[in-house]
Amino acid sequence: MAPPPTSVTVAPSPWLDLSVSIYMLPFYSSPPLLDHAYAPLEAASSFASAETSGKFRGGLGMVQIVRYHDTPVGPYDELLVIPGYFDVPGTGKKMIRITRVYVSQKDTLWNGRSNWNIPKHLARFSFFSERNSLHLEVCPTGRDVEPFFKVELAPLSYVPNIPFSTNMSKYIGMDLRLAQPPLPAAPRSTDAEALGASGASGASGASGDGGDESEYLCSTESWKIADPEIWGKAKLCWVISPTPSNMMSSDHTETTPLSTAEGVSQRHVRKDVDKWWPAYRPWKVGLFVEHGKFNFKDGNQHGLGTE
Repeated sequence: MAPPPTSVTVAPSPWLDLSVSIYMLPFYSSPPLLDHAYAPLEAASSFASAETSGKFRGGLGMVQIVRYHDTPVGPYDELLVIPGYFDVPGTGKKMIRITRVYVSQKDTLWNGRSNWNIPKHLARFSFFSERNSLHLEVCPTGRDVEPFFKVELAPLSYVPNIPFSTNMSKYIGMDLRLAQPPLPAAPRSTDAEALGASGASGASGASGDGGDESEYLCSTESWKIADPEIWGKAKLCWVISPTPSNMMSSDHTETTPLSTAEGVSQRHVRKDVDKWWPAYRPWKVGLFVEHGKFNFKDGNQHGLGTE
């Protein structure tokens, strides 16, 4: 792995006692993986290879929206998808994996890739509240396009908060550790632009974090297991209209162009937005931990990723 950019704040694992607000939006999936489950940078590498990195087996998946209020690299926002379980070479096990994730600043981009093989890329996050709901829109950086992910989240009325900890999962036989294959590095400057939606386009960063992000997209050489722990008071929430643009009606096909009021086809615009996020549909009820705590630790084991 190349040394970090001179401007990056290096923060090795573990990251402990982080203050977070987190929405967990579950869904159930089955093989094959949906289109765009990987960013093009990772999709073109062994990270996405079933032969090298294990076959996708489906099962319980999740979209997570995390607002990190304090971390070793400062506050940031995150959107990620865990499609379900994958075979892990060398273990005989199936484990969950983050396949696509966006963050709002570059320091966590580099550290997340370096520490835990989390395939982070940059995006712009916009949150706003309306009545009792939280609205989120996520857009590509440096591009004048519509959001590729939109959601409204509202707490269920009259449902009390309950104690929550991911450590409870071991009592029901669930392994919530992440098994992440090695990551590729991004090409630099103009070569990165050929990757388009990879997040390695050299566009300006999110939330005022400008510059070429490709130098932050570091590679790694070995498998890593990340052991996340979340705890706090949780509440059920409605998941209203989770609408990545590719969650639109199946009638939107090549033979049914989308049009503006002026009659201009939006088909190609829609296709450009679609490639930024897979069309997994979360259930209508999710889980919200507003004032939670988060540990992100290593959990590596011998022989991981080898046959």
